[in-house]
Amino acid sequence: MIEVADRVLQARYDAITAQFLEEGIDLDRFFRNPSYFKTDSHGNRIELAGRHATTVHFPFAEYSGGADLSSTLAMEVERIEALVGAGAARWIAPQSWHSTVFSPVHSSDPEVIAAAEAQLDHERIRRALRSTQPYFLTFTRLLITTAGAVVAVAHPSNDQLTDLRQRLEAVCPGGRSGPLVHITLGQLVSPPGDAVVEALKAYVRSFAADAVILGRIHVDFLTYAEYRGPFLAMTIHEICREHFELAHGRC
Repeated sequence: MIEVADRVLQARYDAITAQFLEEGIDLDRFFRNPSYFKTDSHGNRIELAGRHATTVHFPFAEYSGGADLSSTLAMEVERIEALVGAGAARWIAPQSWHSTVFSPVHSSDPEVIAAAEAQLDHERIRRALRSTQPYFLTFTRLLITTAGAVVAVAHPSNDQLTDLRQRLEAVCPGGRSGPLVHITLGQLVSPPGDAVVEALKAYVRSFAADAVILGRIHVDFLTYAEYRGPFLAMTIHEICREHFELAHGRC
């Protein structure tokens, strides 16, 4: 068990767990999300496949502790897939696993992205990264949301990530940092039966109280990257890195 520095963050994780345990899974919450899907004139669902800039913890293999974390998460994905069955979830390719620090736009809709990026100052965003000091992320839980997302969540070791997100929100008011520190591993796409939901609830309960340490990475750089949709097959492509110990990184 770790000493949790951010009780507000822990409370958010507890709330997601509690909601899932009480309500189960409703995949309509995912498939009706206008950031990921739209409906054509015939009522057919279309996956949105836009791309946009984002600031992320990525690639995990190049952080100290990242290879071990990735191996552990891969085993957890196998455990969940054994519970839900093959094909019941869409899994993000491990080479695109990332944890978003800040995104100037939270959508895969090309029209939404174009409107947001017309006002975007990429250089100001990159400059905001440069006063950040290193920190650790300790991953302690896998959560399943009521919309069927499977995410691994972490606790930062200090306030550097929170302070950075606040700086980025100041230079890009329309952007979003999100309330969590997480990696999206996959998304359920087939409604699970009652027995599967109960098995998933037991799985989630095994991570209660942050008593499990899945892995810990030392964050000494962040990556300015391009997110490419669609969400169910998302990929991350590096643009440049900002190393905290260097004045100008590689951007």
